[in-house]
Amino acid sequence: MPFFAHRMGRLGNIMFQFLASVVLCIIHPQLRLTDQDPGFLPDKVITDTEFLEFMPQLMSGTPIPAIAEAAATNKYILLNGFFQHDQIYLKYWLQIVDYIRMHPEFRLITDRGDIHHAGELLAHPTGVIPRGHRIVCHLRLEDFCQINICFSPRAIHRLLQGIARRYPTDRICLVLNRPTEDYEHRYLEYISEGLDVCIESNDVITDYHILREAEVLICSYSTLSWVASLLSETVREVYMPTFNYWFSIGRVWETFRQPIPNTIEYDGEVITFQDMLVELYGASSHLHLCTIKTPTKEAVYECKRC
Repeated sequence: MPFFAHRMGRLGNIMFQFLASVVLCIIHPQLRLTDQDPGFLPDKVITDTEFLEFMPQLMSGTPIPAIAEAAATNKYILLNGFFQHDQIYLKYWLQIVDYIRMHPEFRLITDRGDIHHAGELLAHPTGVIPRGHRIVCHLRLEDFCQINICFSPRAIHRLLQGIARRYPTDRICLVLNRPTEDYEHRYLEYISEGLDVCIESNDVITDYHILREAEVLICSYSTLSWVASLLSETVREVYMPTFNYWFSIGRVWETFRQPIPNTIEYDGEVITFQDMLVELYGASSHLHLCTIKTPTKEAVYECKRC
């Protein structure tokens, strides 16, 4: 009986869909998880809302009657959602890791067609632990800036200053997609001022393992960093952003808050792209721009000096 997770999003989203699938397989051993779309309509669809409704039974290890019945009658089940939670995966952490080790070649395919494998969640494909940075901060700029979900550079600079005071002998590693726009480079300059930092921009799996191998990890609004914190065996301190923005738009599938007991919440002060440009350029004494070219459009803000 095929059990398939619909592919929605980039790698971090696919990782969470895979984790939810594995939990259901752990509780319902008769399920056969496949990475190939069966190509026909499912008999049963499990959505984010249903998964949340099932959560008390899943946490207790109790099979879900509707899933057990579908499995017993050899029906096709489709998992269709994002399933970004923490406690359910922490409860089954050891079983999830065992499942991954037994199925390392299971394909994780993004909606863009990028192919990764389950084993990459626990080990870099080269077998080498990348870099070994102890303090790692994940940044997400490009796509979120385009939809006006920007962390205030002032807020991130304050956060990094506080962490640097706690760990004065350690360099802070900033991990992000390779910057290509002027505002991205300016953002990095701004949040790095007065700090000892280095920057990593690699393929997604290498960046994931840099995050996963950290001891102190500052997560962004990014499922890639969340899964890295969840499956890390080295992290001892995690910083998670507040979720005021997500609460305001009703993202019921996101309850991920505390990957380890020592999780510290921080406020990234979500602002618009326009306000971020004002923070980056408007207060600068040596750089003055009125028009910033972005990946999708030209964003113009009113410069107070013009």
